[in-house]
Amino acid sequence: RNTTLRDKVISKLREAGFCAIVAGGDLAGTSTKSFTNRTSVNSGCQIEMSLSLRNALFTGDCTTSAGRTNTTARFTTFCNALRAAIAY
Repeated sequence: RNTTLRDKVISKLREAGFCAIVAGGDLAGTSTKSFTNRTSVNSGCQIEMSLSLRNALFTGDCTTSAGRTNTTARFTTFCNALRAAIAY
């Protein structure tokens, strides 16, 4: 629902070399029932990540908490892009 933040996130992720798109349908993040939009300002930015992206962010099995212990340089790049979008 926060299209300004959404657009900044997409822009910064793309600048960092990630594929980022506006999703539609059930993944659009626009429902008032979504926890993303149930904040004090009633809006947020929902990010859906593919399994291949998750695998690129961690050195272990990204489907387990133990596997998400060690991150890759790509994880740092991803986080920095999100921080830049939020601070923009």
